Order: sequence, then C-alpha cells, then structure tokens
Amino acid sequence: MLRLGFSLNGNSEMLKFSPVEGPGSRSTYRIKPGGSLGYSEAFLDNTLGIAFTYGETHSVNPTHNNSVGYTAITPGTAVAPITDSSPMRLDTSQLVDGPQVKDRRNASLKVDYKLGRARRSASPRPTIIT
Repeated sequence: MLRLGFSLNGNSEMLKFSPVEGPGSRSTYRIKPGGSLGYSEAFLDNTLGIAFTYGETHSVNPTHNNSVGYTAITPGTAVAPITDSSPMRLDTSQLVDGPQVKDRRNASLKVDYKLGRARRSASPRPTIIT
C-alpha cells in the first residue's frame, strides 16, 4: 500500500500570504510546504509485514532572544585576574527578534512478524468440566 500526504505549515504570529523579509537578506513566504510518503507490504502468507515512512516539514517560527553582557567592576590584571566570584555589573541588554527556520526530515522502517498457527507451540487446550 502506498500513501502520500501533503501539508502546509504556518505560525499564527508570523502568518502572512505575501513574502516577508528574512531570514537573511531575502524575502520568503511564511507558509511552508511539507509532505510524507509511506509504503507497506505483507510477505510470507501475511506473517511478515514491512512498513517504510518518510516525512519532511519546513517551518518558520518567530524567536525572541535576550542578549545580556556583563563587565567586571574592577578590571582584571595579571596579578588579580577576573574570576567567577569577581563583582560584575550589567553592561548591555538587547532583545533580538527574528525568524527561526526549521527543516525537519524523518524516516522509519518497521518490521512485524506474526506467528501463524503452524508455528505456535503445541500446547494442549485446557479441558473445562461443568
């Protein structure tokens, strides 16, 4: 059996139907395509099953990152270098917004073997006395 799938991925915070600047210096659409392909087959009188799937998604999500910089209150010297316990002060704080592009691919292979009646152990059925 062959299965095909198609999807569109978007983020509600950045959802626009026209190209938007970024990432980088180029314009891109925020709605990205994805897809999947699956194939399964049974062998050996339906006792062995094999299934293979492959999927791919593309998405652009907003990111909100804080960039913080610290400076030592007293500069370090060769005699008294700066350590983790040195007093520090907040030097810079910057909020960085931008798109995060994610391209994901996944694949799987599944094998299933079912014991048939001829392959089961020959244990007798219990007798029920009423």
